[in-house]
Amino acid sequence: MKVICAQETYKGHSMDLTHGKAYEVHDQHPFQINGQTYKIINDRGVLAWYDREVVMQLEEWREKQLNEIL
Repeated sequence: MKVICAQETYKGHSMDLTHGKAYEVHDQHPFQINGQTYKIINDRGVLAWYDREVVMQLEEWREKQLNEIL
């Protein structure tokens, strides 16, 4: 599964991700308190967890982009 970076920062902290870039998911936890979290390799090469406020599934990203165009 692929996710797209929706934010480069979260609560004032750099996420070491590039906005709009696709990342491969290595693991996911669908039942976290704040929603799904995804384990991906960031731009520094570190395997880390990111939540839905930072990354979103590729299909969601595409739908959001289409809605913004229309």
